[in-house]
Amino acid sequence: MRASLDTGDPLHRMFLNDEFDVWAVGADAVAKFARTDVDAAKISSEQALHPTLTRLLGDVVRPILSVGSAQDGRPPFIVHLRATGVQGQTVDGITITPGAGLADHIGSLFGALHEVDGTHARELGAGERTLSFHPPKVSSAAFAAMTEIAGPNVQRFLEDPAPIPSDRRTLCHTDIKGEHIFVHGDRRRVTAIIDWADVEICDPAKDYAGLVGWLGPSFARACVEAAGENDAALADRAIWLDRAGILDHWDAVLAEREAAPIPLITKQLRTAFSD
Repeated sequence: MRASLDTGDPLHRMFLNDEFDVWAVGADAVAKFARTDVDAAKISSEQALHPTLTRLLGDVVRPILSVGSAQDGRPPFIVHLRATGVQGQTVDGITITPGAGLADHIGSLFGALHEVDGTHARELGAGERTLSFHPPKVSSAAFAAMTEIAGPNVQRFLEDPAPIPSDRRTLCHTDIKGEHIFVHGDRRRVTAIIDWADVEICDPAKDYAGLVGWLGPSFARACVEAAGENDAALADRAIWLDRAGILDHWDAVLAEREAAPIPLITKQLRTAFSD
């Protein structure tokens, strides 16, 4: 890693997942090394879209300091200036309390990002993602466990019809969650949105969905309203997507098909069904 980055700064591995090997470089930078060819392509896509993202969102998108291609058996990588502020939610489930104005600021950021329609985003080199609105199938054991945590809203959700899919397509982050949003100390504004590796063309409901399990359905609706997007069913699609996704994830975790930090996903499950 040190040879690839050509640095004398201290290196510290932050985490390793299926996509990236992520390292802190000194106190001010973060390097992500791709683990597969698919993830290497994400680095190229993020680099190509970065000028557009910066133009739309300003300093909330962290500057790219360097990009390295695969060579001599070393993986491709991308280095960003490290995010400032307070992380919205930690892997342990520790979650900020939003201050007045945070929903407005997030809504304005998402609204700006989603002004880039699918046609323009495609011209810029963005890939595409299709969402599923099929109700999740969960085991009886998973249903019982989730109901104990989140209450009768789980049953009501599974009984209600899924929303009608939308043909709307815009440029989206697609991996919004509290872990990827940093806020100012007063909790009233965003200081950084990180991890743009999955930026794609998608139904913009995907971005708002990531707010539901973080700060709740009412907060997500407030962000949608602040964004001023001309899409009456946007909040409903977002809430449904997050709830369906977290039920499916819980089912997979309890069946040991996937792994996840239980304190975090417990917090997200309870929050997603909080109102």
